[in-house]
Amino acid sequence: MAEKYSSLLHDESKVTGGILSSVSFPESIEQLAGEVKYCYDNNISMRVSASRTGLTAGAMPREGEHLFSLTKLQGIEGLQGIEGLVDAKIVRAKAGTTLRDIYAWTDENHPELYFPVDPTEQGASVSGAVATNAGGARSFKYGSMRRWVVGLTVILSSGDILKFKRGEYIAQDGEFVISDSLGQRILKAAEIPKPKTKNCLGYSFSSNVDLIDVFVGSEGTLGIIAEVELLLAERPKHRLYVLQFFEDEKQGLKFVSSLRAEKRLNALSIEYCDQRSLDFVRTSPIIKTNKPAQALKDSHKAVVIVEIVLENEEQLGDAYEVLAELLDNLGVSMDDSIAGMEEVDLREIKIFRHAIPEAVNQLIALRKQDFPGLHKLATDMAVPDRYLFEVFDLYKSRLTKAGLDFAIFGHAGDNHFHVNLAPRNQAELDLAKQLYLELAKEIVSMQGAVSAEHGIGVLKKSFLKLQYGEEILGEFKKIKQAFDPKCLLNKGVLFDVQA
Repeated sequence: MAEKYSSLLHDESKVTGGILSSVSFPESIEQLAGEVKYCYDNNISMRVSASRTGLTAGAMPREGEHLFSLTKLQGIEGLQGIEGLVDAKIVRAKAGTTLRDIYAWTDENHPELYFPVDPTEQGASVSGAVATNAGGARSFKYGSMRRWVVGLTVILSSGDILKFKRGEYIAQDGEFVISDSLGQRILKAAEIPKPKTKNCLGYSFSSNVDLIDVFVGSEGTLGIIAEVELLLAERPKHRLYVLQFFEDEKQGLKFVSSLRAEKRLNALSIEYCDQRSLDFVRTSPIIKTNKPAQALKDSHKAVVIVEIVLENEEQLGDAYEVLAELLDNLGVSMDDSIAGMEEVDLREIKIFRHAIPEAVNQLIALRKQDFPGLHKLATDMAVPDRYLFEVFDLYKSRLTKAGLDFAIFGHAGDNHFHVNLAPRNQAELDLAKQLYLELAKEIVSMQGAVSAEHGIGVLKKSFLKLQYGEEILGEFKKIKQAFDPKCLLNKGVLFDVQA
């Protein structure tokens, strides 16, 4: 069995877990609930996984655990109106359904609508995306998953099925009454403060928190998300995609800042790539076929990618005028750009953007031949708007001084850079880990988030402690023990706790 199911022992973090005692692939919510109850009654620790696209080892099982793979729990149901919201629509999807499935289903059945949250990994399961409050480039406009979740079906560790909609269960003065087959118990916890920036930091709790929001971002530690109801948005009729080159990194950041402040443009996403990122594109195989990559000049030091909504095609000229004005103020010509309004244009730009981390991964694979334990480090931190330039300078100066190889790119609209560090040997990997922790401390001092969209999982528990301290983690443990009294679900994720 170990060989047959070896792929279930890790996620995209590439950290490998212990040998499972058993594994199951439930095909219905009722089957899943029955198997969970069996594990609870027999004190068997449970691990939950689906697409295993996470980057923080959250799906990595511990020795002797039972693993629930949700890959066969799939299906999408039709749309319905939501009472009280004009023309609002929802789609219901079971846990193992991927985001790609949802996008394709909506395209085929209701092309006037779409699910607007767009994590880079479209193969992620919907349950995993909700469990980590996943984001993406369009979080600048649409926020992360939390904002779009309107209903959940959750299997508690006892095997009880809990089905509820947004607004149905609201905390009263920071208190929930939990009733299930184990009896009735009261959860009372203090508010868990969140930084005023994009974040993915475990539990949310306040005096009047919605139960939906307690489970969103809980990373499978409070219950297994078996089914999700998602709000859909009206699909923009016209979008303009622009990839603008710059001969100076700071010019690119100034353009990001001006785009965010510009009320005449309706931007969905704003992405940034630094000079080293462009070096990686130049070494990528896409340079032979990708139009934006072929437009790269030796003098280009940065790229900004922006996606803009247009109400009609007549607004195209107005949008170009505003963009030209913003660039002219920086002494940059819009002639040095790639732009388009077709899906093929978006695909070309996404290929350009995704080539950066792919090239980093390829470089690491090459270096691993000499140092087998080598792996890249990728940061996932965000800060408030006022720190855009400061956080970029922080990354650039600290990592350059250390002599590390790195690229800075990502969701600049949210001040959320993915800094990819590519160590050349084991000593540099150790140094990179040390610097990552030091940078995380600086991010917290800027009122930022140590995780903006990837979650905490197993690998970033020390960062969560850095973010919150022991007192707030004590509130986390109260919440955990109220929903999972034996602490059998996803042990070691977010924090360590005993029943």
